[in-house]
Amino acid sequence: MAVSEQEASAPEEWDPLPRPPWAEPQLPPRTVGQRAVLVGTLAALTLVLAIVAGSQGLRDLDAAQLPYAAASVFLAFGLAHRCTVWASGPAVRRFLRLSWRNASCWSGLRAEPLALPRLVGGCLGLRRPAGGRSRLHRSARQLLCWSCLLAAVIAFPLSWGWFTCTGGGDPAGSGYVLRLWGHRLFGFDADGPLGWVVFHGLDLVSVPVVAAAGFLLWRRDGAATGGDGPRPDARWLTALLAVAVTGLLLTFSALALHGGGYQFLAVLHAASVVFTMLYLPFSRPPRALRRPERQTPSTGNGARP
Repeated sequence: MAVSEQEASAPEEWDPLPRPPWAEPQLPPRTVGQRAVLVGTLAALTLVLAIVAGSQGLRDLDAAQLPYAAASVFLAFGLAHRCTVWASGPAVRRFLRLSWRNASCWSGLRAEPLALPRLVGGCLGLRRPAGGRSRLHRSARQLLCWSCLLAAVIAFPLSWGWFTCTGGGDPAGSGYVLRLWGHRLFGFDADGPLGWVVFHGLDLVSVPVVAAAGFLLWRRDGAATGGDGPRPDARWLTALLAVAVTGLLLTFSALALHGGGYQFLAVLHAASVVFTMLYLPFSRPPRALRRPERQTPSTGNGARP
């Protein structure tokens, strides 16, 4: 029987795979993609408004921090996009709905008051995973995780113009005042221990990042992975190493080389940071946007009809 030209040119409709009756309805990839783009755009616009408001109308935003601030906006869009795609899966939506129902049930919280803290601790990696990973391997993962979180807490507000250091009116010129959103936090002496920690906070965080990322790269193909779960991505570890090492080289150039090669290292560090922030949300294609393959029934002898 011949197929008409109109029927042949008609777009293929969304035909999900058969699912059990208790499962969540599966959304078409086009609907998931549109919702993810909308949420990502709202997240990016919210961050832009927060940067403008927190930097006193961009008055406190340093021109040297513009590439990092722009990359963080794309990072917010990408993370919101990926989280929306992840939460749109039927299994994840069912898991989130049941988790919220259990967390908001006061009778369950009274019966198991430590269930939620144990869950949060397990998500943060404080629970010992199943498998043969060594204690040193788990410690390196924890060190890398918390070092990156601490670096993000310092670097992002600094690049957004939320943290500013202004002169404190000291005649010697060594007194500074740290401000957040234009409000005074505390004053410190640049030549004192507190001033050294404030100005070199990212350097102090970069040292454990280099140690942990280097160790995980060295043991990536070793027995420390234990074969349970995914191995650390070598591209991710290399990007973190590049960010940490170039940041330390900037300080080395300023202190030991009297600024020699500082401009080149600054550009290299900015490129590595921007690449890492753009690579984070777009490193792997989202599976929820893929059209599932239709299963063709087979005959008894294993051949397709």
